Amino acid sequence: MNLKDVFLAAVFVLSLWILVALSGCTSTDNAEKNVKLQFAPIQCGSNSWEKWHSDLNRVYIRAPTEEEILKEYFSTVQGIQIISYHDIQAEPGTVTCMACNCARGDTIIVEVAAKDNAKMLELGWKETS
Repeated sequence: MNLKDVFLAAVFVLSLWILVALSGCTSTDNAEKNVKLQFAPIQCGSNSWEKWHSDLNRVYIRAPTEEEILKEYFSTVQGIQIISYHDIQAEPGTVTCMACNCARGDTIIVEVAAKDNAKMLELGWKETS
């Protein structure tokens, strides 16, 4: 083997080593850049995403879930991607008023990018503890 072959072999081995070393890396940057927020939705379909969806007057074969409506609303209207969605139901026996401006009793928890936190707070969402 001449010097050129040795050099090319060394470059090849180094490239493989770097590729193998980097392939095992995982990043937690995304998790650190996301925030969880909560919201107590109100009765009578009076939440912003429900009003928006109602105004669309769409006809469905299968009605969308609240999660699907909420994700589409925030993506389309607010420009915010909902990364995860959880609806925590109220404990059995929880008393709520039936007026349209009263809370339904459940709590919606969403995860969004940290860059969208301020806008979500402006929209009435609260940081989870």
